Amino acid sequence: TVDDIRPEDAADANDPGQEKKFVEDDGEEDHEASILCGRRALCSRRSISNYAHTLVDVATFDAESHRILKLGVPFTLAEMSDALFDAITVALISRYLGVKSLQAYIVTNLL
Repeated sequence: TVDDIRPEDAADANDPGQEKKFVEDDGEEDHEASILCGRRALCSRRSISNYAHTLVDVATFDAESHRILKLGVPFTLAEMSDALFDAITVALISRYLGVKSLQAYIVTNLL
């Protein structure tokens, strides 16, 4: 049955190459984190340091990240220029054509 399956039964449960990076065993029986008090508080220096080290481990900059960044820069610049041109268009329409024309422009852009 399904209740008989445990994590230890997995094919890679005893794999020596498997790294248990996110499991910390500091000898404490109680592993519940409290919000404000104690060593395991979510806002303690130790917890914040662990979060920072985990973030650095996850966000290491490698060749693939460099390729993704190179791909994302043109799209980001295109969206920023599009937003700037839309803001300039709205400013010009409201300044020279009036509020009713601006309302018509905004409604037609929403559709």
